[in-house]
Amino acid sequence: MQTLSVSIILGDEGRDHLLPAVLMAVAPIADEFCVVTNATDGSDDLCRQVCADLDKPLTLIRREWTNSYAEQRNASLELCTQDWILVLDADEMMDDGFLAVWPTLELGVMQGGWFPMYHLVRDPEKPDEMLWHQGPWYPDPHCRLFRRDLGLRYQRALHELPCYADGKTWPKKGTAEWPVLPCHQWHFGHARVGLYEKVARRHAEEQAIGMRAPGSHSLREPLSDCVPWVGSYPQGFSWSDLDARE
Repeated sequence: MQTLSVSIILGDEGRDHLLPAVLMAVAPIADEFCVVTNATDGSDDLCRQVCADLDKPLTLIRREWTNSYAEQRNASLELCTQDWILVLDADEMMDDGFLAVWPTLELGVMQGGWFPMYHLVRDPEKPDEMLWHQGPWYPDPHCRLFRRDLGLRYQRALHELPCYADGKTWPKKGTAEWPVLPCHQWHFGHARVGLYEKVARRHAEEQAIGMRAPGSHSLREPLSDCVPWVGSYPQGFSWSDLDARE
């Protein structure tokens, strides 16, 4: 049976309010949690406590933030010891579909997988309504599952991607070896529309500059791509836990 390491980077952003739900969502299939942290808000102790309550092995190290997501992720990958690695941020959750999909994956064929991403925000005028931002990037697949023996390591400080050892070859999305999987990651990093819009505009500008076509990815009206979310919340999630982050 294939085993799974869950790699997480933990920052000092009040993520402790969501962290228990993040860990619990994948605990049934996780064989270990590997965490790299630079938090100073008590999240480290909370992570240790939750993993102890779940009776799951935890390797946690402290590493100073160097303005590079890739460097933090690579440090966490070095801690992993299982056959497969699932990569998460501390404000991202796997939906319940992953627990159902994991036993059915053709792990003998696959090298890894891509997950579509739900970015979930709230309209300040409708604080009790969850909004799912479906553009301009949705499904915005992220490569967050891969075999440890491939030796993949992340490149690029922002919008990082895993890369083969040659430093030039990226996993090919949508192939039999690297399928887009039928389940989602949920990103709760921006509990308010205004904050999400600000970050999305910055990312759009960075993408446009990178493509040498300024404005080609400009964000449309703030809520024009948002629709009410009618699905169920991931297990353990509560909007009230995020309020403290504002």
